[in-house]
Amino acid sequence: MLAPPTINTWAQWYMNQWDLYLDNNPHLIKNYKTVQFLQTNPESYHLFRELMQLIDCAVLEIRTLCYNSRALVVAFMYLVVGRNLKVFDDKFICTKMVQESLYLTDSSKPLNILFGGFLQSLSLIPSCFNFSLPDLMPSVCYASTFFGLPFDDQLPRIALDERYSSKVLGVSHL
Repeated sequence: MLAPPTINTWAQWYMNQWDLYLDNNPHLIKNYKTVQFLQTNPESYHLFRELMQLIDCAVLEIRTLCYNSRALVVAFMYLVVGRNLKVFDDKFICTKMVQESLYLTDSSKPLNILFGGFLQSLSLIPSCFNFSLPDLMPSVCYASTFFGLPFDDQLPRIALDERYSSKVLGVSHL
């Protein structure tokens, strides 16, 4: 293959699949609409930017090469979604996720039910996307180490300029 998919390519694909999963399951939308990545609203933009900044930092770390890039993207998504749904806070992710990584094996947790359903929907795609939450444990533990880094959630200057904000985010006022 001349240009294999990068971790950023996988991130785009998985974020799209996540949004489709929520859109195709109307019973989930009322509770989880706020954790969609690729919608044209400021909340989605912040989620997208948060996820991509974490991935960008991980790419700079040599240990990242020890992990499957698809599993790492899904691990970051799991933690970002969990944090934005207030299941985890930064302190828990940074300090306790490694010690309490068995959280991923508890199938009764609402976040695990939601994310497990997402992973199960991916397994229907004829390819090698078969992950379960326990399979992601090493990647989630590794991804959790990046949540101590400062995060810049400010919109780019062009998005703050009202002349361009409707073109950038599809909204007239932020």
